[in-house]
Amino acid sequence: MQLFFDGNKRSTLFLCNLALIKNNLGLFFVNHENIIIFNENLMYYYQNININIVNFIENNLIKSFSETEDLYLKIKR
Repeated sequence: MQLFFDGNKRSTLFLCNLALIKNNLGLFFVNHENIIIFNENLMYYYQNININIVNFIENNLIKSFSETEDLYLKIKR
């Protein structure tokens, strides 16, 4: 899945998750239900139209370690 449509997708995702893990905050995780909204908010952010993407990320895309473990176990089955 292409989360970021700029040229640094994997690096950005890696650095974001590295910072979250180091601070014991969880993981940045975009599921299929949020990908369209995330991409729209990111595009608006780049165009300085909507700077509320931080609230969307905090409330919808950063998952605690227990939440990501539950998701992993569901996928593994």
